[in-house]
Amino acid sequence: CGIGTAYRIGGDEFCVLCPEADAAAMTAALTRVSALEARRRREDPRRPTLAAGWCLRVEFPGGTLPALLAEADRRMYADKAAHRQSAEKKAGL
Repeated sequence: CGIGTAYRIGGDEFCVLCPEADAAAMTAALTRVSALEARRRREDPRRPTLAAGWCLRVEFPGGTLPALLAEADRRMYADKAAHRQSAEKKAGL
């Protein structure tokens, strides 16, 4: 996304540390990435879906990196659930 450095933290999970980003920059970056992935999925529907969760350290003063990662992970699972509900609604389930 051009605003941070990506690190693989699990099989298919990545963490992007963006030390200079604020909420507006994070939202804009994720909007760009999501739009790109949506275009790619239209071209090849077999591509995996993308879910994201993020948080800002300023939201958790004194928060540890594991606590920040746990919060971002919680938000990612909420994003996955929202995508699933949207897909089910489109499919009429």
